[in-house]
Amino acid sequence: MDVGILRELILFMVPLLLSLSFHEASHAWAAHKLGDDTASLQGRLTLNPLAHIDVFGTIILPILMIISGGLIPFGYAKPVPVNSLRLRGDRRRASMLVSIMGPLSNLFLALICVLLLGFILKFSTNQAGLYASFSIEILKKAFYLNVVLGVFNLIPIPPLDGHAVLANFLPSHLADQFERLGMYGFVFLMVLFYTGILRYLMIPAQWIIALLLQYGSILFQENLMRLFVYG
Repeated sequence: MDVGILRELILFMVPLLLSLSFHEASHAWAAHKLGDDTASLQGRLTLNPLAHIDVFGTIILPILMIISGGLIPFGYAKPVPVNSLRLRGDRRRASMLVSIMGPLSNLFLALICVLLLGFILKFSTNQAGLYASFSIEILKKAFYLNVVLGVFNLIPIPPLDGHAVLANFLPSHLADQFERLGMYGFVFLMVLFYTGILRYLMIPAQWIIALLLQYGSILFQENLMRLFVYG
């Protein structure tokens, strides 16, 4: 295998496995806190990637996209099982909270990546150059990946997390009809992808990226944007 492709695989697959695991574990944690231990009993309340890996979505698909070249690598994990009947309080609101924890966890990881990038830039020495360079590349991939995962999953189309958020604010009869559209969710996503509409729906990701990099730059008095422009 080409050394460049192997390096790209490592730089992408490590953040992907950790990010997807954190995303799914956050769903499981929220459900557990709200009274549903279904995911916990199935071993999904963990950061161990082995508990969340979908062989095709987490391993095969990203590798094929990287090897093919020209495609933006992407992946997904096994959805965390949630029994809404066991959630305490208002079930629609509880379902929304469980769903939104996934995207929020990714945005939280993106913030952590910015803080670590700023710390490395400000305090790394020349002697640590090789390790710092590799760490920066990993963190850059993780930063972008988590912002994209966070925003993408907030799109209100089943089975993405955003559909539960939108359903919470719809009248009950409309929410029920909206839920029934779940069987066509994959078709809707493909339409958005091939028509280019998805690109416009991801514009908030660009805003979040710029905001977080600006925040990190101010905090560490380092221009983090140059890492992404010139790095």
